Amino acid sequence: MDFKPGDRPDLRTYRIRVALIDSDPEIWRLLEVPAALPLSQLHEVIQAAMGWRRSHQHVFISVDQQRWGDASLLEDGLVGRDERDATLAEVLTEESGPLIYEYDFGDGWEHVVELIEVIPAGAGTPPIQLIRGDRRAPLEDSGGVDGYAELVAVLADPEDEEHSSARAWVDATRGPWLPPFDPAGFDLERTRRALTRTYYAAREPGWSSDLTAVVSRLFPGLQAEFAGYLDAAQLDRPVVAQATDAEAITRPYRWLLGRLGANGVKLTAAGWLPPAVVAEAMRELNWGARESGTTTREDGALPVMNLRQSANRVGLIRKQQRALHLTTVGRRLAEDPPALCAHLARRWIPSKRAGIERDAATLLAVALAVGGELSSSDLANTIAYGLDGLGWVEAADHGSVSEESVWQLIGGDLHLFADLGLVDVDPEGTVRVPPAGRDFARAMLTAPPT
Repeated sequence: MDFKPGDRPDLRTYRIRVALIDSDPEIWRLLEVPAALPLSQLHEVIQAAMGWRRSHQHVFISVDQQRWGDASLLEDGLVGRDERDATLAEVLTEESGPLIYEYDFGDGWEHVVELIEVIPAGAGTPPIQLIRGDRRAPLEDSGGVDGYAELVAVLADPEDEEHSSARAWVDATRGPWLPPFDPAGFDLERTRRALTRTYYAAREPGWSSDLTAVVSRLFPGLQAEFAGYLDAAQLDRPVVAQATDAEAITRPYRWLLGRLGANGVKLTAAGWLPPAVVAEAMRELNWGARESGTTTREDGALPVMNLRQSANRVGLIRKQQRALHLTTVGRRLAEDPPALCAHLARRWIPSKRAGIERDAATLLAVALAVGGELSSSDLANTIAYGLDGLGWVEAADHGSVSEESVWQLIGGDLHLFADLGLVDVDPEGTVRVPPAGRDFARAMLTAPPT
């Protein structure tokens, strides 16, 4: 949204009440907005305040049946005026009666917008404020007011034969970035933050360029929702790596850098590390006991292969004349665990190839920074949900990104993170993130100090 106080001469503030017609119990919000706000921006305010996702068309309708909408509705002849050219003060007055805002012509979510009070705009007061509200908005595509009421009734009755399927649909529709579904729930502070992010943009100055790019490319209706999910990552707090954590995290890299030394290590004819070096790595780093299969060939020792590939990507080592050598950066950081740990975090995502691989790495870092405990399936589905929101589809059928595809994208990183002690994956596939893992992920997502 690009409205700024002072763009219009009218600095009055409208206190308005927006309520979903026929909702029972009533779903409503009380807002303060500039009287000069264009209807196109009022649409965005209502979407954020109610909790909609901007997934469908909408229209504003006055008491005398004048209609305002966006360019697509103008082209189709469904409205008479462009909503960008009409302000709230022009269409909603003390004499005009309420305004109707309809969202999703299939489900027909109709909201009544009432003018409660006209007040002077206070100096330093945010131009848009959410004062109060009650109950969360219905889920998108839940069938209008009647269909949503039926859904809520089914969810409240575990004995209903459709309860399980309804619960699965709700969880899939809600997605992983919102709290568990509660029709009576309304988080005032979370909604205020979503409204602020919609109005001023969902990006924060401390975010890394990759995270900022992901947020800006998300489907607009998901941007503030994703930013709200990110709040749990506490990216606004300084990331201070503990010396003991940095020692443990960087130990495999420091072993590799030390093993290459000043003269490097000659590779086999096939381009792999020599079997003796692979066996030494598995033994010295205590990786051999939990790995099955051949551990003297690099292509049969996944931890060593992941370590070598990641060290190359982040610029610690390089291949030259059939041998691995330290880079200038690798030599400088080989005996400085805190600096090496910071380098790994800062370079991890940028070292990925552009496109879906880089987006998946960013989304994995977000999930780890948020922390907690997830099943492997839930972790993959969380990342798939984000990739869908970024517009990625399967090449074969243009469908949603599959769990299998997600594992192809993040599996190597997650295995290496486990080897570095950044995550713990138990035999049942539950992923737990210790404090050191959260801090490392947070460092991956924040811009380095200037």
